Amino acid sequence: SMFGYYVQAIVTGQGPVENWASHIADPAANNIFGQGNLSNFAMFAATGAKSSWYGEDRKTWLGPFKAPVPAYLKGELPGDYGFDPQGLGSNPADLQKYAEAELLHARWAMLGTVGCLTPELLAKFGGVQFGEPVWFKAGAQIFSEDGLNYLGQSGLIHAKSILAILACQVVLMGAVEAYRAGNGAPGGFGEGLDSLHPGEAFDPLGLADDPETFAELKVKEIKNGRLAMFSMLGYYVQAIVTGEGPVENWTSHLADPFANNGLTAIITTQFAPSPVAMFAASGRVSDNLAAWYGPERNKWLGPFSDASTPAYLTGEYPG
Repeated sequence: SMFGYYVQAIVTGQGPVENWASHIADPAANNIFGQGNLSNFAMFAATGAKSSWYGEDRKTWLGPFKAPVPAYLKGELPGDYGFDPQGLGSNPADLQKYAEAELLHARWAMLGTVGCLTPELLAKFGGVQFGEPVWFKAGAQIFSEDGLNYLGQSGLIHAKSILAILACQVVLMGAVEAYRAGNGAPGGFGEGLDSLHPGEAFDPLGLADDPETFAELKVKEIKNGRLAMFSMLGYYVQAIVTGEGPVENWTSHLADPFANNGLTAIITTQFAPSPVAMFAASGRVSDNLAAWYGPERNKWLGPFSDASTPAYLTGEYPG
């Protein structure tokens, strides 16, 4: 809560009660994603001139408050807001490696968020029949007698062998990664192109033909990719805590925001008798002592905690 107060004060210049009252009065306009003071902060600001995102005068992570920026972060990379408190990019080779890894993860996360949402949205609002539309349950259909049908249609992709899928993935992904790492393919296709932003045949719409537009698109890509990575983390947490998909969680929240949200005991204690410990409701000590102390106590990851609990944490301390 105190950390939230600090962030609110920096971003809005108002106290928590005033922020809360403004949000209640107009939730759509007054929230963390609304425009206003947030545009001063690089991670929330709308795109604009190239000078806003590159070079020494670019927007930095603390917005209007001049933050210390490491000398090795010169604003040459898209999405460089001068934030590296651990000095992970102090070595130029490491910085390039981390930037490449982040971009690849960002692209997979953007694909993943859409892929997780689409089947559930089509099943709930489009009337499309799937065997199982929820993203973390869908893959198990391959072990069923009928196998896994893409988009619920056996005529599209009908998968029944996990080994065949694994083999196809190794061959196809291996070929793509070998091409990317080797910066070329048989016949000289793609030779000499940038491994992360190749352009040419990989940009059939010519979106990156203009250098200024290309520089801005790279910033947009990494910003959306970072948001997608956080979104995927949210999907994982929702799946563990609620046992439901993101669309179902979203519609339940819209139907009753006060009863269905991340902090309600109804959601976070559904795995009783072993709910997620940090959200679980308390009770009388005489009735619930075993739930908070000893080997059978509530643990941090609910029913998935056993393998991740160190042996030296035996439940002798409160919390």
